[in-house]
Amino acid sequence: MYTNTIRSIIKKMKRDSNTTTKLYGYKIRKEAFTVKEDETNVINFIFEYYIQGIKYKPIIRMLKDEGIKPPNGI
Repeated sequence: MYTNTIRSIIKKMKRDSNTTTKLYGYKIRKEAFTVKEDETNVINFIFEYYIQGIKYKPIIRMLKDEGIKPPNGI
């Protein structure tokens, strides 16, 4: 299973196709990305802290502290 997944991702990358199914703030159907309006506040939160120079791990910690779940819901 693992090698099949890797092969699939490599094929998609060679075609310049989408290699993810979960991306915060977007609904992804095949190659179409649609903005999820209800998640724009979180995207703005992440972006604002990122442009201030805060690294991703502290941002993740802040999101968890705020009770905001990742795209996979875990």
